[in-house]
Amino acid sequence: MSYIDFEWARAFAKDGGPAYEYSRGKIRQIGRGIDDGRRPLEIDQSLWSRFAKLDGRSPSACVEFAHAWGLLTIPAVIGSAVGAEEPLDLWRSEIERVGFWLRGLSAARVPFGKAKTWVTEIKVGVEMTPVENRLVLSPANLIDAMLLQLVQVVTAGASIQTCEQCGEWFAAGGSARRSIAKFCSERCKNRSHYERRAGK
Repeated sequence: MSYIDFEWARAFAKDGGPAYEYSRGKIRQIGRGIDDGRRPLEIDQSLWSRFAKLDGRSPSACVEFAHAWGLLTIPAVIGSAVGAEEPLDLWRSEIERVGFWLRGLSAARVPFGKAKTWVTEIKVGVEMTPVENRLVLSPANLIDAMLLQLVQVVTAGASIQTCEQCGEWFAAGGSARRSIAKFCSERCKNRSHYERRAGK
């Protein structure tokens, strides 16, 4: 039995304004408040999918993601006049990397034997209680956490598929939705049925 133990700090603006901005090729923290102790993988169990569909050419899309979840490799800095920052090029390359793993894991079939591939590095620990001992997986940052979340979905028996309506990635089977699911959500399923009935 194992679980991912991951907390990540994101910034917020105490006046309710923006916490991150795009400036001079970087996404940077401008909010001086900090929301630490957040557990993003528990808040969104498909965070890897949400990140993979970002348009890396759009700084505003990346900034919007940062507002919701924080930067990818650097936690928010408390009360700093100049906050943490990451190059937009880093975001673009990480979106590509998650997309690479999505395409690879969705197409991977091992006809015989076994295959092993390294996705990311993590710290491994053990949580001991009088009742049970559990393996604890602890990624170093948000991007590693999303990749670990994706791998955990696949190793739980799910397959990675694309929605027939919107084209977004989603997990089907395992502990996720039905293995024969064709849509990522009820909304896309209903939209597809509506378009078929309307003859579009």
